[in-house]
Amino acid sequence: MMEVYKLFVLDFSNLQYPNKFVSLQYKQQQMKRIFLTVLFSIIFFGAFAQEAALGFRMGMTTSFMSVDEPDLSGYEVRPRAGLMGGIDVDVPFTPMFSFRPSINFIQKSFLVDYAPEATGDSLFANFRMGIIEIPLNIVVRFEQYKGNFFIGAGPTLAFGVAGKVLTNAHDATDPLKIVWDGKYEPLDDDFHLNRFDIGINLMAGYQMSSGFTITLNYNKGFSNLDPKENASLKTSYLSLNLGFLMNN
Repeated sequence: MMEVYKLFVLDFSNLQYPNKFVSLQYKQQQMKRIFLTVLFSIIFFGAFAQEAALGFRMGMTTSFMSVDEPDLSGYEVRPRAGLMGGIDVDVPFTPMFSFRPSINFIQKSFLVDYAPEATGDSLFANFRMGIIEIPLNIVVRFEQYKGNFFIGAGPTLAFGVAGKVLTNAHDATDPLKIVWDGKYEPLDDDFHLNRFDIGINLMAGYQMSSGFTITLNYNKGFSNLDPKENASLKTSYLSLNLGFLMNN
């Protein structure tokens, strides 16, 4: 019964190709270097850019999961609410345009309902993921009375750092773990996912003259997080958050 939640079907194809794991490890190392380089670049911008404004945000998320599993049918994925928080660095190019990278922690949560025709049982799995995310937004401001409206967009790098799965076929006091190693492990009860995600971020909001902000974000991940061959798992989320931008 546990395998219905893993969205993976038992096969040993990966055991026949050890070079896949070597390639996977190399890819993960390269992505980690890119992620750390971008992270330290944002810290450098915030510390040394004379015109940079530092800010922070907190808010709520509603997350979505897109699953393409050819060997599994009769399931439904429903969004769940989560929390998010982040730090912004706003580096102006002109009074109208700025570069605004961020470092965010995002909670992504989804509920998967599964009702196999063979048994008629009603099963569910509640996925809860902890993600560190770096959106690199270009922001355009439109001056208004006592504030400004703004819109922005840019690429996003994301890095899975935590996660668990609660199911009604498993002890709730001992949830299954999400392991971010990118390996397909059909004999393991835990869920193995690819760690890195590349996506796009869209944002719109209003900033008061005092520095307080309200922002609506939509973020869509393009990377397949499912390490199983011929399967796909991608995530996205919508968030509404309140923040404050200093020295701006």
